[in-house]
Amino acid sequence: MVSERIQRRQVEVMLRSAIARHRDGDLETAQAIYEQILLVDPLQSHARQLLAILFEQRAAQTMVCSDAESRLADATEHLRLGNHRAAAALLREAIRLDGTLHDAYHKLGNALCESGELPDAREALLRAVELNPGSAASCNDLGLVCRQLDRLDEARHWLERACQLDPNDPYILSNLVLLDQAVCAWDEWPARLQQLLRVTRTALDEDRLTPMSPFMSLSLPIDTAMQRRIAENYTRHALAHCRPLSGAPVHPRPGARQRLRIGYASADFRDHPTAQLMLSLFALHDRSRFQVSIYSWGGDDGSDYRRRIEQDCDQFCDVDGWTEDAIAERMASDGIDILVDLKGYTWNMRAGVFARRPAPVQVSYLGYPGTLGADFMDYIVVDECVLPAELAAAYTEQPVYLPHSYQVNDYLHFSATQTPTRAQVGLPESSFVFCCFNNTYKIDPELFAVWMRILGQVPGSVLWLLRTSPEAERNLRRQAVRHGVAAERLIFAERVMRPAHLARHRLADLFLDTWYYNAHTTASDSLRAGVPVLTCPGSTFASRVSASLLRCLGLTELISEDRAAYAAQALRLARQPEVLASLRQRLVIEREHGPLFDPQRFVRALESAYQMMWQVRLSGLAPRPLRVTDVGHPSPHGSLALDTPV
Repeated sequence: MVSERIQRRQVEVMLRSAIARHRDGDLETAQAIYEQILLVDPLQSHARQLLAILFEQRAAQTMVCSDAESRLADATEHLRLGNHRAAAALLREAIRLDGTLHDAYHKLGNALCESGELPDAREALLRAVELNPGSAASCNDLGLVCRQLDRLDEARHWLERACQLDPNDPYILSNLVLLDQAVCAWDEWPARLQQLLRVTRTALDEDRLTPMSPFMSLSLPIDTAMQRRIAENYTRHALAHCRPLSGAPVHPRPGARQRLRIGYASADFRDHPTAQLMLSLFALHDRSRFQVSIYSWGGDDGSDYRRRIEQDCDQFCDVDGWTEDAIAERMASDGIDILVDLKGYTWNMRAGVFARRPAPVQVSYLGYPGTLGADFMDYIVVDECVLPAELAAAYTEQPVYLPHSYQVNDYLHFSATQTPTRAQVGLPESSFVFCCFNNTYKIDPELFAVWMRILGQVPGSVLWLLRTSPEAERNLRRQAVRHGVAAERLIFAERVMRPAHLARHRLADLFLDTWYYNAHTTASDSLRAGVPVLTCPGSTFASRVSASLLRCLGLTELISEDRAAYAAQALRLARQPEVLASLRQRLVIEREHGPLFDPQRFVRALESAYQMMWQVRLSGLAPRPLRVTDVGHPSPHGSLALDTPV
């Protein structure tokens, strides 16, 4: 009798424990306890009923998980095809069905990141890390999203954690190198960079996808031949799934159209450096000879740039959220003759669109200063300075040489905003002001050391930089002190609207260019404002853009033959105000009367280039180097002489 009471009490305790586990969702443990109870007391009806309910719940859960997994699989395929919004919808449904799927949250974060929904991407990836704290991939991707959100301390936390979880992952290493560059954290950067270069070369030799992206290679001490290998590697591995459209134009279309159909494609038809440079181009095309279509996948920012471009083209196609297949099919159905890629391998690119060959002639222009290493891109628009013959040999695209600078520009839209006082922007009234408004990732330790030596030899001078992040500002001030320069001699400019930014340029005396990746739009802004740019061209396209602009203006004294000459010329101009004043005067004259800021003259040259490309196509010949010869100041309906292919 006593033993039966003890047994009943044991069963009651076990049953309460099982019910509690059941209620908390721990079905596996609850099931084990129920089954143990029934072994002790097979007639325990309550335990038997609850066990039956539990079996029904587990069966339903299995069905739900199966549905969630199927949605996850479908979403993964949409991600592969670049259809990020459809993928995100499927992933949200999978998460609704089963909120424990780490992979669904991880992929949702990536899909939202690609769609530009960065805060939501961060939340999804935080949940992924919470579900699986040991996932180096989730920590890495969370770090990347935080970097895009300018949460740089948080980005470093997650990337360092990813590195601890998987110290041998070269992609995590690559992202740490990029972050170090962005915030000028140079203590570990040189060693990490050398390690990254080693693993990149190994991946190239073994024909594996490299951890270094093509765009990243542009800002590092890497020559053109290596940049091409990295780009070809990316094209071969990352775009392997892309195939030419069935029924896409492979031969010249029969018959002759009166107008060539030109398509411009980018995510940057908004308040962005590409649109700032190209603003006048679309309206200036000769509509008797050209029809202009725009394909935009970057979203509408509501800016004046966006509205102006929408108005200035013949057809504006907002393909944001479309798959790459759908975008390519639309271009092909529109009958585009010459398709111009303004993105290359930069953020929010759609390289797969061009890999599908929607147009018979495809051209790389402006957005990417390097080779794409791809057989689907026929030409690249350049000039003799950015791509001399010895560099062109390393390009997979055929060069099309414009007569002046390759870069389109416009002085007509320079804002007449009143120049602020130096005091209003935090500059000392009587100091010589060196400036560089490039992004901080373009600054390297060797260049910064030269800048500090220049400041040290020009008493009272200051260096005016763009404020990109508190972390970069803190690191650069610390580096200045290490070089014996007071931290307060570095002055950081807040980000402001473009007219105000252009107006405050006038307060600077001399723009000091970066080396591996020059100022591009930023150099044009400085020259447009009347501030000379001092540059030292390297051996790559990205390092020769400022030299191209200066050559076009006839200001070759500002193009240094080496880094020692760069430093010497900076000192000379700071110490000889009359020489600098003469350069500024010449700059103003050339700005107003020369070819660099004459968009109409530029567009006539570009149109001649398009006609030459099309003539080569109609002749049945393979793409070849082409050169456009300027015949002077064209009238609105003038033309340029066409050279034979070079």
